[in-house]
Amino acid sequence: MPTRRRFLIFASLAGLAAVGLAREVGIGNTLKLIVPTTSELHNGYHFEAPVGGSEAAPTIFVFSDDKVSYSRIGYHDKKLHFKVRATQECLGDRWTQSGPPSIRVGKGGWPSGGGKPITNPEAVPYNLKIDVPLEDLRLPANFDPVRRCNTVVQDYTLSGKKPGALLSQGFWIRVNDVVPASLSAACTYHEGRKKVFGDPPQLPPGVDTKFPVWLRCMPTGYVETKGPPPRPGKPLSEYPSIKSVDLAAVNSPLSHTCPANVIFKGKFETGRAIKGRYRFLGSDGYTSPTYPYALAAGATKSVTWQRRIELPNTMGTMTMGGAASWPRSVTGWLMLEVMADEPNAQPHRSRVGYEVRCQRS
Repeated sequence: MPTRRRFLIFASLAGLAAVGLAREVGIGNTLKLIVPTTSELHNGYHFEAPVGGSEAAPTIFVFSDDKVSYSRIGYHDKKLHFKVRATQECLGDRWTQSGPPSIRVGKGGWPSGGGKPITNPEAVPYNLKIDVPLEDLRLPANFDPVRRCNTVVQDYTLSGKKPGALLSQGFWIRVNDVVPASLSAACTYHEGRKKVFGDPPQLPPGVDTKFPVWLRCMPTGYVETKGPPPRPGKPLSEYPSIKSVDLAAVNSPLSHTCPANVIFKGKFETGRAIKGRYRFLGSDGYTSPTYPYALAAGATKSVTWQRRIELPNTMGTMTMGGAASWPRSVTGWLMLEVMADEPNAQPHRSRVGYEVRCQRS
């Protein structure tokens, strides 16, 4: 843990030339937090922000790790900066001020080493600038800054408003009565002093109070997207690599002199971006060359193929007149086979039959 300077205080005197006019209502020992504030408006919601930001108020910074919710506490320089306004008065002829008051915020006290403390005339208010380490604030055990920031975002969303304005800009939350603070007067009692009209009532020697703290729920980097919400995600395995394969014989059945060409047209559609190969297989052990493809998700590839059909061998097949019969029919099938270049991928196929009636030339 770094060495901590418990308080660094700069005092400014106010109204020394007119002490009698500077005495505030409620004379005695007072300690107040001085934080001018302004109202910030986010889509119809008001937040009280300190003028001057975190340099003017005890501020705890709350950060997000995922841009949509708050998750951790942090700070810029490990100290909180703010001003207090104090007065000290030792009432009665037998009491005199013997030094500056002892001021405590959280676990810290002033003065504490270094510098010459300022002793102000009694009942003259003066300002002190204080730096307090964050861990010295003595925050209540049930005080959860992360939960408070997330609660505002949740309430904002449940009211039907989009949280983009909050998350992208950040916001302030004022929480009252969080930081314990006290002032103890430095007064000396004198036995030998003569009473004049009797001593006035004695006020408490000090004051105990609690200061508010501000939560700075930091901008998260959230960017509000336009359009409909995204569809629920699915595992990649639920999207088939090949959605469909189709093949048709365009000119079958065909009556033609042989050899004749049967024309086939086919197509296949992908379910996701994929690379692979395709080929044609046919009856009688027919196999075409293999061809590569690379397609985007939802793309369709069209293919065309021709198969040459020869005149069938009719030797030994004779009619009663002694000659082979015409036309001579040839039947078979062709298959389009599509493979994806993936481990354990299974082929996708479509098969179609054909018929050719070979005519006498």
